[in-house]
Amino acid sequence: MIRQFLKDSTIYGISGIVTRGISLLLVPFYTRVFTPGDYGVIDLIAIMSSIVGFVFPLEITQAVARFYPDVKSAQEGKQFASTALIFTIIAYAVFGLLGFTLGESFISIIFNERLDPKIIWIATLSIITNGLFYFFQNQLRWRLEPKKHALSSITFSLLAIGLTIVFVLLFNSGVLGVFYAQAVGGLVGGALSFALGRSSFSLTFNTSRLWEMLSFSLPLVPSSVGIFVLTYSDRIFITRFMSLDDLGIFGIGQRVASIVGVLMLGFQAAITPIVYSNYKDPRTPVQFARVFRYFIAGAMVLAASLSVFSREILIVLTTEAYYSAVLVIPFLVVSTFLSGMYVFAPGLGIAKKTKLIASINFVGAFVNVILNIALIPTFGIVGAAVSTLISSIGIFVVNMFASQREYKIPHDTKKLMLSVIIASVLGTIGYFVNAYSVVLTIGAKFLVLGLLVVALVVLRLVDMDEIRMYLLKHREHSRLESNSPKA
Repeated sequence: MIRQFLKDSTIYGISGIVTRGISLLLVPFYTRVFTPGDYGVIDLIAIMSSIVGFVFPLEITQAVARFYPDVKSAQEGKQFASTALIFTIIAYAVFGLLGFTLGESFISIIFNERLDPKIIWIATLSIITNGLFYFFQNQLRWRLEPKKHALSSITFSLLAIGLTIVFVLLFNSGVLGVFYAQAVGGLVGGALSFALGRSSFSLTFNTSRLWEMLSFSLPLVPSSVGIFVLTYSDRIFITRFMSLDDLGIFGIGQRVASIVGVLMLGFQAAITPIVYSNYKDPRTPVQFARVFRYFIAGAMVLAASLSVFSREILIVLTTEAYYSAVLVIPFLVVSTFLSGMYVFAPGLGIAKKTKLIASINFVGAFVNVILNIALIPTFGIVGAAVSTLISSIGIFVVNMFASQREYKIPHDTKKLMLSVIIASVLGTIGYFVNAYSVVLTIGAKFLVLGLLVVALVVLRLVDMDEIRMYLLKHREHSRLESNSPKA
């Protein structure tokens, strides 16, 4: 499991670094071409896209993830994948009809904002093409084909980002150009992903398979509602209590915080299908705990780095109009990190207790809404960020506890907690460092991060002996493979 996980997560991780890195390069472009209000519109459509992604297809792709590894034949696998695909196409067709006719009214009622109808129409098209692209990409994950997944992901990112620059700069299409580019990128990326995984599909629709999958995925819809509320309710309430300018600034803070997702992307993409394929192996829990330990170490260093250097990152990537995002970045970095940690609590998914998953996320979302209502009017975007962080911590803790009851992972809880405390203290110190010169400030911040790395090694969260042993075994395995007779 470890060897396959490292191989797959490396491929997914490199793909994530390339796609997220290219996407991050758009931040200086966006902040110099668009006002905070324009960026707020882009963020508003992102919220819409997230709602549609789980409400209309009913999270059926997550059901494919759970059932696909257990199929007994290729034909059975095609029944699951093809039935889910046809259902997804029908779902997005229904959304398209509603989006083109009622989208303007929906946004006006929910977000208290009026947008150009043309933006809503093109955004609707982009949501459809991106949703289908996401489905085909996920199928490559369930088939354990990370190279094909990476190829389609990078193709989509290069095309969408390149076309964004072309439409906005050359054709002077403004915010509309962003959605033109995403629509074309989703169409081409989806076609490529389908072609790479076409052996998964046939002209098959099996009603019994559909109900089997929906019995698993339907409880995940309210769960996703909870995750959506946790992720986006802060932005919704910002538009209600504040302005699109504030939403744009908050969105930039979220974009910087999302860099932590670069590390998580490779782990997240690789771990779920591997665990579902290997959870019956008695060695899996111990290996899973080891993977979790190294993931936590890497994530803490990255999260601390983004928080400590948040001012410098904003100066490089944005203009003065966005600098106040520095106030929310540390909170959003940690909450982004925690919100993606569900993949390390596999017990409820393995036990197929999706109703409990939904209940946990829904309660967490309700708490988040209450906190947003209480804090945003007084503390503004900082209140929104704090609300999200508190809710993320609660959901993570409850998810881990419930998962352990269903599928025990031998975590060293004391060591992990001590590491988190040290990382939090050092990250806070680094965030507030402001020496007499830029050189001294940056030097002090690097010193703080260096101390964090040393602490993780001393605590053996990062075990150098363990790493050396693994490298020796890997080298020996590679040598034996190279010396083995070829058929």
